Amino acid sequence: MLQITITLKGMSSRSVWPTVRIFANKDCVYEGSVDDTKTVVFDIEHIYHNNLLRIQHYGKTNEDTICDSGWNIIEDKSVELIDLKFNGLSVLPTLLYDKFFYVDWPENIIEDYKNKGETPPEYITNNLYFGFNGTYEFDFSNQIEIDYYKSFWADEAKAHQNQSLNDDLFVRNGEEVKVDANAERTIFDLERVINSQR
Repeated sequence: MLQITITLKGMSSRSVWPTVRIFANKDCVYEGSVDDTKTVVFDIEHIYHNNLLRIQHYGKTNEDTICDSGWNIIEDKSVELIDLKFNGLSVLPTLLYDKFFYVDWPENIIEDYKNKGETPPEYITNNLYFGFNGTYEFDFSNQIEIDYYKSFWADEAKAHQNQSLNDDLFVRNGEEVKVDANAERTIFDLERVINSQR
């Protein structure tokens, strides 16, 4: 059995909260509104080799985005993914941001793309703020503990890819992070831990 905990933050428009459906593989485990911060906890009894968690934001219209006279958004019915846990272990933000959000583009946006001779992208990444209707997908295996350790490897690899010219800093998720020169373990120590779990 696997316990999944999802924390979402809802932003209302005209005092109406956004609505979501959460699916674990083919089963809908939650359907309803996200008032302020909402945590949904559920168990999956049958874990397959490959699994899919989906968070679908639905029911938003263009009228749910309210702008002032300068076209600055002042209210926007939307949902933000704050945290995702498997058996109490939080998924690293790096991994969350790498997953796809499949957008249900509104007709006016499709028309704008069409007028430019383009089509809107099927999905966007680097996004945990679901301002459009659409579905966020997170795939996972039946080896949660190994996936957890592998996520640290992916996080570290991304940090090394984003290494800035300044050797004391690297960029992760758009923020400069100071390198911990006192750390006693390396990425290779982590690799040994991962491999020993197999």
